[in-house]
Amino acid sequence: MTRYTLPSGNPNQKAFRIFAYGSIGAMLILLLISESGWVDSDATGHAMGWAALGLLPVFMGGIFVLIARNSVWLFWQGVAFDLADDKIILVKENSPLIEIPLKQINFLGESRSGLLVRGGEPAKTFLIPKSIDNFEELERQLNGYCKLTSVNTKISYRPALPFVLMIVSYAFLFISKAGAVVMVAGVLALLIQGWAFFSMRKLLAQTRSPKLLMLVFLFSWVMLAWLVYQRVSATV
Repeated sequence: MTRYTLPSGNPNQKAFRIFAYGSIGAMLILLLISESGWVDSDATGHAMGWAALGLLPVFMGGIFVLIARNSVWLFWQGVAFDLADDKIILVKENSPLIEIPLKQINFLGESRSGLLVRGGEPAKTFLIPKSIDNFEELERQLNGYCKLTSVNTKISYRPALPFVLMIVSYAFLFISKAGAVVMVAGVLALLIQGWAFFSMRKLLAQTRSPKLLMLVFLFSWVMLAWLVYQRVSATV
């Protein structure tokens, strides 16, 4: 029997720490510079605002991508695929086995997410994610029983909506001079950052220093709240 599983360690942790510390560090540096007295003109202040806005998509975009990747990784934890007794078997904790005889596979589709396998009597279907170890080896073995077909999957842009809203809210927060607009943009930015923190709680819990990272994120949220207060006070 040959078993195929996901890597034992979370592959997103290192990249997550880089993006998390990088985004928070960049924000704090710009905040300290803006409050240090070095900024003595509106042009410089606007330049710093645009610099912050330019860095934000890079860091926050990376964090949102990692949230999505980590959600997929957590979903497939505890799932394994066995090749045994001329069958491909889906093994999942607390769930019955799903078995498809290799000679009864009638569809093998390759998509962005992985390999779609269908066959058996009665017909069964499951997905083998590309993130498992030795995915190419398993794909070659299954391809020997059924021709591989490319599957076009529709891409949904709905998961990117919070990220787009965050960019827009930060843009209005830094650039707008209307108090009401700045207040709405600031509240929206705070809510979205809080949602992002809540979405990453499981990934944070798996890091080497979860309490420290949680404190850093909480501190960044407080700093953002203070920045929103300063901007609203300056425009009222």
